[in-house]
Order: sequence, then structure tokens, then C-alpha cells
Amino acid sequence: MPPEDVGRLRELTADRPEVELLRSAAHVPALVREASAVVSMAGYNSVAEIMATTTPALLVPRHTRRAEQPRRAAALADVAAVDTLDAAQLDPEALSRWFAHAAGRRTLRDRIDLDGLTRVGDLAAALISASRTTDARTIRTSAHPPADLVPLSGC
Repeated sequence: MPPEDVGRLRELTADRPEVELLRSAAHVPALVREASAVVSMAGYNSVAEIMATTTPALLVPRHTRRAEQPRRAAALADVAAVDTLDAAQLDPEALSRWFAHAAGRRTLRDRIDLDGLTRVGDLAAALISASRTTDARTIRTSAHPPADLVPLSGC
């Protein structure tokens, strides 16, 4: 955030003891967990920290040539894990309305499977198994070369 914007935010929050403005923090997971509500972009690490809590979250995804943040935010909004707002619609009134609605409530995210690292192995195995039973020609391995390959002599 540009320094002039940070300065303006500091001015706006100077007489608001309930608002804590931080440029960075080493203990972000604890801050997210203890917050009344969180506004964040939709980067992987930020979302992972949010998903480990029940803190209400408004994701304002960054739009770049890779649309991973908007996709992540939309997928989580579809299962009511977060709220989202397009950056073009972000203004003080929108944030005020959201905070009035969200602050202090809890968002249950425990029904969402967050064990992706374990699940991806299971899903890959299921896909491989299914592809072997439906069309063995689609997977070629050196252990089972296709019949149309002729072994090289001397190898």
C-alpha cells in the first residue's frame, strides 16, 4: 500500500481505539483468529490462515493475468465459507455495511475438507485406476510397452 494511503488510514483511525492498523505482523494466524472480522485479498496463504478459524472474512481478490484469487474466492463463497467483493466495488460504504453485518459473528468452516494434500493422492489413484479400466491405451508405461513398439537391440 502506498505510504500516503497508510498515512490517510492512520489519520482516519487515530480516534478509534477499537481499530488496530498494522502494516505487517509476525503473528498473523493469531490476529485472524482473535479478530472480530477480517478483510483480505484471496492469496493462498491468507486464505489458508482464514480457513483455520471461524472469523468472518471478506475476500477482495486481486485480478491478475492468472485468475487464481477470484476463482479461490468464488469457490469459497459458493460454500458460504467467506464473503467476497470485487475490488472495483470496494469503498468505505461497502466495507461499513459488511463490517456491520459480519463483526462478532462466527463462520463455521469445519464441514469443508481442508486435507487436500492427502486427498490429492487418493483422487489421483482413483483417476489412474479408472483410466486403466476404461481405456488401457491412454496410459503407457515402460513396464508395459505398447505392442506396436519394437525393442531396440542391444539395450
